Amino acid sequence: MRRFMVPRHVEVSTCPLPRTPTEKIAKAGPRRRGPAAETWDAELDDRVGARGPARR
Repeated sequence: MRRFMVPRHVEVSTCPLPRTPTEKIAKAGPRRRGPAAETWDAELDDRVGARGPARR
């Protein structure tokens, strides 16, 4: 997978996502909250292939 396609933050939650009155997912809440302590961050991961070294 190309580097630009790997998401920076990944968070798995068992709680349902907040919804708007029209039943769409409310994205402003999670964006405003920011990443939690248990959120995976690709830039902090030291595994090979997570983001990988930048190629020229």
